[in-house]
Amino acid sequence: MSLGSVLTPNNALVRDARMKRFDRRPASAEPLANAAPPQPPAQVDSIALFKMGFAPDAVGQALVSTRGDAGSALKLLEKEKRQAKAPTQVDSEPPTEAKADAHATPCAEHAEQDEARELQLALHMSLQPDTAGASTSSSFRSAGSSSNPLWEPPRYLPAGSIEAGPRTLGLLEHIQVRDGGYAWQGGTAFLDTGNQALTLIDPRFAERHGVYRRGSGLGTSAFGQAERWTTIRGVVPGAETRAPVVTVLLKLRDQEMLVQAAVSPCTGHDLLLGADVIRRLFEAGFRLGAGSM
Repeated sequence: MSLGSVLTPNNALVRDARMKRFDRRPASAEPLANAAPPQPPAQVDSIALFKMGFAPDAVGQALVSTRGDAGSALKLLEKEKRQAKAPTQVDSEPPTEAKADAHATPCAEHAEQDEARELQLALHMSLQPDTAGASTSSSFRSAGSSSNPLWEPPRYLPAGSIEAGPRTLGLLEHIQVRDGGYAWQGGTAFLDTGNQALTLIDPRFAERHGVYRRGSGLGTSAFGQAERWTTIRGVVPGAETRAPVVTVLLKLRDQEMLVQAAVSPCTGHDLLLGADVIRRLFEAGFRLGAGSM
């Protein structure tokens, strides 16, 4: 067939068949690297997710998290798969919780040691004789220790001294009174429990020691002047007398008391101590002996 010949329909068919034969290539000739990855179906449903090789529990959790959206669940599953394939952190460094436990362990050990030490100290102290408790118990007297609880009520009793002597008082006691020259003068005092008014001091004792002088005026000691006058009533109905009142400093045992005393005769004694002085002695821990009545 020459170049200038015209193609007939039969020749055209033959040519098309030959060209198609040359265009055919074997399937094995295509490179595997150029093979496109399998694409997921355009429409993904929950049933298809269970057929893609994911764990059923993971698929169920993804569907719950996305509220049934299969497409979002697929993206979530692929994301978790990529994170699972990522290289994990080197375990050479302990986690934060482990570090905290490591730091807390020595502190706990120190606390246990301190607790054990305090327990040993408490046991040691409990085995020692309780001297403080003994002194405290001796300072507090119970009502049952006396035959008459009215004479010795439960109260605080200070530690005794040589000057204080025994804590039991008699009705007749030795007393000291500061005179006009600021010196102590001894005398006898009767504890008059029926005297609810003022303490009485005998006029002769008061004049002898400059505590009070009859008719004293200017130029004399302040101890010799009457500060005021009071009415003293006796046991006989209607019997009363006026007496001057002076301030005196008394000392009985180790107790010093600044009181006001009325200058009035005291038969057989230098002073008659009233309730104002006796009350202070009771507050100091003294008591009246039952045998003195």
